[in-house]
Amino acid sequence: MYTTNVLAEHLMEEGGSAHAAAVLYSGVTVAYALAFLAFWWYVTRVGHLFHEQVDKEGARATRVRFGLGAIAYPCTVVLAFYSAPLTLVAHFLIALYYAANQIPIPLVVEEERLESAGDLRKWPPGSTAVLCGQVGYRI
Repeated sequence: MYTTNVLAEHLMEEGGSAHAAAVLYSGVTVAYALAFLAFWWYVTRVGHLFHEQVDKEGARATRVRFGLGAIAYPCTVVLAFYSAPLTLVAHFLIALYYAANQIPIPLVVEEERLESAGDLRKWPPGSTAVLCGQVGYRI
């Protein structure tokens, strides 16, 4: 990606170029975060794009988790004016948060709420369950 390359090339330079590269990188991540947040709010608003077994209210509850990026990423833009290396550390910590804090989208199967992939065992014998990401499907 272009902004990653620019940040890598200028990260350790003295002067304004490291800060400018970090501002560019952080600005693009703000745009990504806002675009994803808008997409997720649209998808969860009505829930018409979900599989019928996805608990729509449970999916809407994940909005807050994804909305944290709309707060955290703009903070990295401000941080970029002070320290490009610290900005990179902040991006790393945000990435760790999203990688480690996986909240499954709850599923509803025959009036049962499935909280995790392990709950797919509750499905009736003889049915086949497929887990795609955090969403389970019976085929």
